[in-house]
Amino acid sequence: MLVIREQALDSIAAQAEADFAKAWVATARSENSPLSAAARQRCDLKVARRGIDFARRYGIIGRYDLERFLYVYVELIGTERAGHAWALEILEDPTLSPSYKTDQLEGQFALLSAAGDENLG
Repeated sequence: MLVIREQALDSIAAQAEADFAKAWVATARSENSPLSAAARQRCDLKVARRGIDFARRYGIIGRYDLERFLYVYVELIGTERAGHAWALEILEDPTLSPSYKTDQLEGQFALLSAAGDENLG
């Protein structure tokens, strides 16, 4: 009985994640998206799912935090600057909550973007 319930819950969770990814991609690709034009073109279900898996490794699982994380993730992955040390430093800090990690990623990305792309690597 417990195994059946666990399987049912896993199935519901998987469907909820798939629905979230689809909705996020639709919003991210819209005209009102905060993403750059290049990032909007890169944005698809595969990228969203990969970003969700990446976020999960660092404890970022809440819908609001995932949405914000994915915007930064999609902006960074299409660049030649993979493996951003500043982002990994934030993500790997065990003293930061998932929401605070996302706050810091957004803030740092905004600051570095305003300073110019060469500072993002």
